[in-house]
Amino acid sequence: MTSVALIQARMGSSRLPGKVLTALGGRPVLAWVVRAARATPGIDRVAVATSLLPDDDAIAAWCRAHGVSCHRGPAEDVLARFVLAARAEAATVVLRLTADCPLLDPHVCGTVLALLQRDGAVYAANVLPPSWPIGLDCEAFTVEALATADVLATRRSDREHVTPFLATNRGRFPAVNLPCPLSGLAAERWCLDYPGDAAFLSALVAHLPPDRPPAWTEVLAVLRRHPGLYALNTRVARDVSYEAQLRGEPVGPYFEATARPEPPPPLLTHSQGARVWDAEGHEYVDLGCGRGATVLGYGDADVNHAIRDQLDAGTGFGLPVALEAGLAGRLSRLIPCAGRSRFFASVCAARAAALGVARTVSGREQVVTWTGGALPDDAILAVTAALVVDAVALALADGPVLAGLAGRVRDHGALLVFDETVTGFRLALGGAQQHFGVVPDLAVFGEAMANGQPLAALVGRAAPMAAAEAAGHGGTLAPAAGRGGTLALAAAIATLDKMVRLPVIERLWQVGETLMDELRLLVTRHGLGEMIAVTGPAPWSRLRLSGAGDPGRRLRLELRAHGVLTDGATHAISYALNATDLARILAAYDAALERIAGDLRRGRPEP
Repeated sequence: MTSVALIQARMGSSRLPGKVLTALGGRPVLAWVVRAARATPGIDRVAVATSLLPDDDAIAAWCRAHGVSCHRGPAEDVLARFVLAARAEAATVVLRLTADCPLLDPHVCGTVLALLQRDGAVYAANVLPPSWPIGLDCEAFTVEALATADVLATRRSDREHVTPFLATNRGRFPAVNLPCPLSGLAAERWCLDYPGDAAFLSALVAHLPPDRPPAWTEVLAVLRRHPGLYALNTRVARDVSYEAQLRGEPVGPYFEATARPEPPPPLLTHSQGARVWDAEGHEYVDLGCGRGATVLGYGDADVNHAIRDQLDAGTGFGLPVALEAGLAGRLSRLIPCAGRSRFFASVCAARAAALGVARTVSGREQVVTWTGGALPDDAILAVTAALVVDAVALALADGPVLAGLAGRVRDHGALLVFDETVTGFRLALGGAQQHFGVVPDLAVFGEAMANGQPLAALVGRAAPMAAAEAAGHGGTLAPAAGRGGTLALAAAIATLDKMVRLPVIERLWQVGETLMDELRLLVTRHGLGEMIAVTGPAPWSRLRLSGAGDPGRRLRLELRAHGVLTDGATHAISYALNATDLARILAAYDAALERIAGDLRRGRPEP
């Protein structure tokens, strides 16, 4: 097996011309990358892949002067350039590095290479999902997989960025990831792409050893000692050029939405952010978000890190664990009614526990669930243990239906219970009860508190919870901890801490409102205002559909055909949903509504 470190190099861009030969600490940036590549364990040879453009003649000249193999190919089709270079080097495995990352750590690169060779994968990386500082990215793959991608990849973004086709087609190309052992580093920027990066790196390398590639821990130690260096750096999101390119590329259709029978649901292989991929390599923006549970988005680096740490600490406890007390304290600070908390492995168990508490405290059996429409009258409340309010219905209701409801329910000796499995940690950090200003006696929260991990909570005012426990209806905390639930508890703590630390709720509302406004414009433009109404709160909006046939099914299939998955006709916004995702959603809706409007004009409401 011949392993070649192949460095992708161009002289620069409009943002920073000539960047790869810019002097940094007494040597060109490209020299830093070559030095790190040569020091990487498991690498047999190092080569540079640059373009045929005259601007890159300087790279070829530098390589000749320093004994580095250099291969030149198309400027924009970098995938073809890599295949050409890999074959010229007779490589069987390629370690892909980029020439604007002078602080690459040979040990990190060598570990990624070892993962590929040890685990039998054909693609290994440390960006699945990103958890290392930008500038430590590296990928290893077999040349056979690279050649297959070269034959099959057609999107410009796949060809210009070399590896997206490998990374997204997990069904065809088994992949393995190397996560960063420290959390919170994914947003740090240690690469060279903007003038601010150059100032940052120049100041940083003055504190690093001059005679060898620095370890990433050494870089981190310098930044901890000199935090003022961060002020020099341009704060730019990861992969901005790739995301911008995706916004200009059409997605789908993956199948003919009007075909019968209905195509089977996609078999998903992996997810990241607001997107999921199926076994055939199709990429979707997921507006279902695990029934709204993945509030932060799939593969959140902080949540993943917390789960990995807890996996090392243990999972199979049969008794309550300290994590439960930590999570209960957080819920009591966030949720108005959360005087006490109990945790369960499923929402169904938490709902059943809520009814048990209500029946124990009230001495009654009957339970009434309100999902919209007229509220129950006093005669019904007088014999009811609990009025269970679907908080989603509150968000969709017209008018102030909650005015005086809590007091009225309690006056009749019943308990007011909110089901917040959807609204919890979406409308507000304190759920619908904080958003609407009404405090129930009990509330049920679901997987959203753990960003999709299997965990539910029953929270409530201290008095009814204590009364139920005194009567022997205490339940147990063990189901949450005893079946691996410690991972979900750790995920919940990381999720809530991040939601408190960052403007997550504000972004859900902002992005959701943008989506709703744009959808209303599309519905009007296609003349479908009498058939489709956009309703609900912005973080979890939905479409109200009417008309002959099954318009909801038709719309769902049309959206899926154009790369958007929906859970019914709902739009669950996640914190990770970005501008590219939003553009794809709107493009898919535009195409879907155009097809539906065309069929209606031709008198064919249903295919």
